[in-house]
Amino acid sequence: MQIVRVLVDHDKSCKLPKAVITFNADSLLHSLIVIFKIKIQFEKTGKYHFPKEEFRKVTRTFQSWADSIPIFHLHGSISPSSAKKSASKDSRDSLIFLESSYNEVASNMHSWAQSTFLYSATNSKLVFVGLSMSDPNIRRWLSWTNQVYISELNNLTNSKSTSIPHLWVKTKASSDQIQNFLDISLRHMEVKIGLIDDYQKIEETLRKIM
Repeated sequence: MQIVRVLVDHDKSCKLPKAVITFNADSLLHSLIVIFKIKIQFEKTGKYHFPKEEFRKVTRTFQSWADSIPIFHLHGSISPSSAKKSASKDSRDSLIFLESSYNEVASNMHSWAQSTFLYSATNSKLVFVGLSMSDPNIRRWLSWTNQVYISELNNLTNSKSTSIPHLWVKTKASSDQIQNFLDISLRHMEVKIGLIDDYQKIEETLRKIM
């Protein structure tokens, strides 16, 4: 709900994300955004109507989002994208739950999920919320993008440069030793930690970032 409020209730000075990436199979985020957009429109106009689609759920490589902000479901979605009865396959056929299917996507350099994540990590600054950062495949993808970026940067500047553009929002670890270990273990992935007191501060934190 904190993330939904940030995305639907903001002033003109806020800069919305270029995209949202989720590994969740549910489409709860997109559904709540639509519902709250309708609520805001009603409060302003007194009429119930579907507002302009600011965010669009994307589950397949051929789907477009026009001028909307895509919500990429990299592991598929339990909610079908089309209500057409004639559609033989939909997003439920590409769900990734089993370790075997997960590894297949992560190790295939031509998969849509991997390509989408790598493009975002290479060309944008990512803010991670709700991840443990222990997923070996996500760590591998981030390491790849960092190696390429640093290599090109060093070739251009003739020096050993570093870059840490991505942010992982989380609470502080149980001890300073664990916290220091986490900080060091993320550097090769271009990720730094943004500490918050508790997860009730997610909304406040994201608004400051935006």
